[in-house]
Amino acid sequence: MNERMNENLWLTAAECAERIGLTVKALRLYEKRGLINPWRTGKNWRLYGVEELARLNEILALKRLGLSLARITELLAGQATDLDRTLVMQQTQLLSLRSRVEDSLSRINALRQRIAAGEPISINELVSIAKETSMTDQSADAVAWRRYEQARPRTEGEIAPELLDHYLGAYLFDWGSSIAIARREGGLTARVLGQEALDIYPEKEDEFFYRVVAAQLSFRRGPDGRVNGLVLHQNGYEQEAPRIDAGGGGKAGRRPGEPDEKQAAGRQQRSVAAQCDRRTSER
Repeated sequence: MNERMNENLWLTAAECAERIGLTVKALRLYEKRGLINPWRTGKNWRLYGVEELARLNEILALKRLGLSLARITELLAGQATDLDRTLVMQQTQLLSLRSRVEDSLSRINALRQRIAAGEPISINELVSIAKETSMTDQSADAVAWRRYEQARPRTEGEIAPELLDHYLGAYLFDWGSSIAIARREGGLTARVLGQEALDIYPEKEDEFFYRVVAAQLSFRRGPDGRVNGLVLHQNGYEQEAPRIDAGGGGKAGRRPGEPDEKQAAGRQQRSVAAQCDRRTSER
């Protein structure tokens, strides 16, 4: 292998460690964990190419989010490198950090102008600025990590067919929209108000995922074991939606004088639609 090819396409262990800011010992550890698999020459030298560097970038990004090496191994070992997913996670972190820095600078400039004008500054304002300049942006890290986790490939699992009926019904998000879970042949669909129904697939009991978008639904159960809500996982956020139909899992009967389950669900659906129409007209 000539020097030009080695410089442009491959790095030795020492070169790779120096350029990325790791130690050769760390590279060996990642290899032992099954996270990277460097190419070997005829003399058994390790060489690191684009694929290995992309995986190392992925590992370091997850470490910066606070994940342990054991957790990173659990997530990545045996999985193909997804450089774009990693870059999106890093982009989310940096954009959030930039927004936070710009906001802090704006507040500091405003305080300086007030000081120059001879206006008093409160203790609470000074404490707030001190906290802002010393704290780490954990919320941005959390969003970036969730976005990364939500984008990972999912595999359809098997659950008992009778469980599917537990999830049927309507669920209300706090911004006024709703999502309806309904039956389809062999599975379920999820339909957000005003949108088309999309198929969802079980990863395991109470955990479903979409195939057309990077999003998942987790169903929540109450102390009685019945489904009483769901969480939509998408774009790095988790949005809860309590169940709004009367069934709450479909196992309990009605109390005397309680309205029929389908009628109650229908009224709730119409109420949700009315709320959305009203909010739209107020804009």
